[in-house]
Amino acid sequence: MAIVLRSGSESPGPRPGTGGPAFSAQASDGKTYSLPDLLSRGPVVLYFIKADCPVNADAVGHYNKIAQAYEGGKGTFLGVIDGDESVYREWQRRFKAPFPVLYDPELRIIGMYGAERSPWIVALDKDGKVALTQKGFSEKELEELSRHVARAFGAPVAEISFRGAPEVPRFG
Repeated sequence: MAIVLRSGSESPGPRPGTGGPAFSAQASDGKTYSLPDLLSRGPVVLYFIKADCPVNADAVGHYNKIAQAYEGGKGTFLGVIDGDESVYREWQRRFKAPFPVLYDPELRIIGMYGAERSPWIVALDKDGKVALTQKGFSEKELEELSRHVARAFGAPVAEISFRGAPEVPRFG
């Protein structure tokens, strides 16, 4: 059974090479983040989270490792969760994400970025253009994301084990 993050039949978000939709939202660290402010500091990776998705539960540890490996680089890694602060707190209690997570209970950001499944990644370059989109996760996609984040954040590629990740992409 598929777990849909957004509803409606609109086309799925921005395509590679096009600008990412602007947003502003409160995050788990108490700050409000806007896309223009984030881009002024460098590239942005958005990790879209369906709080109760079992596939996301399998994937989150891998994304945590990527975020930790490139922490302090010239970019920002952010989660976007389909809920408010209470949904986030319960999710965070289980998964201990090392990055801020934006609250999106009305699925506004999720819808603008076409995040139909979980997990879903959209990486924006320093100019705000979509550089990479990943629908679901697999060992190959995690390795690709790690290389992309290293390049975009101006860091050497980290040695990260994605042991346990599926061979073919999975999403909920």
